[in-house]
Amino acid sequence: MRGARGDPGEDGVAWPQESFLGRLRSSEREELLALAGHATYEPQSHLILEGDEGGFVTFVYSGQVKVVVQADGGDEHLLGIRAKGSLLGELSYTDGNRRSASVVAVTQVRAASVSWEKFDGYLRSHPQLAMEVARVIATRLRASDESHREIRSHAVPARVAKLLFSLTDDFDERFAQWGAVIHLSQAELAQLVHAAEVTVNRVLGEFRRRQIVRTTYRKIVIPCVICLDRLATALSADPKDDRKDIVGCGGTQPHGSA
Repeated sequence: MRGARGDPGEDGVAWPQESFLGRLRSSEREELLALAGHATYEPQSHLILEGDEGGFVTFVYSGQVKVVVQADGGDEHLLGIRAKGSLLGELSYTDGNRRSASVVAVTQVRAASVSWEKFDGYLRSHPQLAMEVARVIATRLRASDESHREIRSHAVPARVAKLLFSLTDDFDERFAQWGAVIHLSQAELAQLVHAAEVTVNRVLGEFRRRQIVRTTYRKIVIPCVICLDRLATALSADPKDDRKDIVGCGGTQPHGSA
């Protein structure tokens, strides 16, 4: 959708430019992936287990994964979504401690894993790329800070709209010409926006009535990303205005809502 895609390398893959793999030169990326063991994971399969000792970093080649931790009582709590080009397991690699979270496939995922020893050798050969590992950690810390600021400054409808819009970059399944399909349950969406599930369900109900979203089992369909963007921008600009005048086109207009 709005996220820029990099130029395809010799493997013919266009990586998101702001992803870890997308920021590497083609030659650097190909050298790195040549060190990796490749695997395919079906939905709900674990790529990384919380509490494990680690020993490898993983790169998402295709598909989407979720990062989860075990909350009190044994329930999973969703921390975030990672997609194509993402580096996983960077915290354990950096500090040598056990895994702080699990990584679970949301859709079918192809991933490549490199042992810490091989990754050490790769970074010694390309010392400038150690900054890219640091950039991944810094970006995620900043995102966490921004999320906490939005809790204080934005109402739940604005947070839901902004998050859904950002997720259209991560999920590559399309709906019609201008839409996207986000493979998350409403409960998981509530965890990501730090709001009660009943509140998020009520917000989604309003968005459905305005043709901004459609919901099915464990999926949120965005008929027109352009209409969602208009709503997210308006709600963020004035959190006290629910902007009921913004109604989605339902995916029927080629340029969003008139």
